[in-house]
Amino acid sequence: MGDLLEFLARGLVEDPEAVVVTEVEEVEGELILELEVPMPAASTYLKAMDRKRFAFALVGVAAARSSEGTRLALAGMAPIPWLLESEEALDEATPLPGNAYKLEIARALIHRALAGVGS
Repeated sequence: MGDLLEFLARGLVEDPEAVVVTEVEEVEGELILELEVPMPAASTYLKAMDRKRFAFALVGVAAARSSEGTRLALAGMAPIPWLLESEEALDEATPLPGNAYKLEIARALIHRALAGVGS
């Protein structure tokens, strides 16, 4: 369980030791029922979507500011969310075929998200 928890925590917070598992139940392996993650000082989630055509976000951006800095994550650009080290990290991104137009949408959302969390 420790390996799984460390893997999950590494993507969520700077200090994986700050994550506390309060309840675990074994059901054909291990199942995490509750996970406590330190509250960020500020956070936001923004999404761009075509409400007339889809019920899901084309691009989503999450930003969380803590004492360690601001963390960014993108959804909708690839099969799994992208964790970005900085706003500039998007410049090195290689989107999936047919998703290049989402880079400009992501840039705008990242800029708004960073302003929203005070970074």
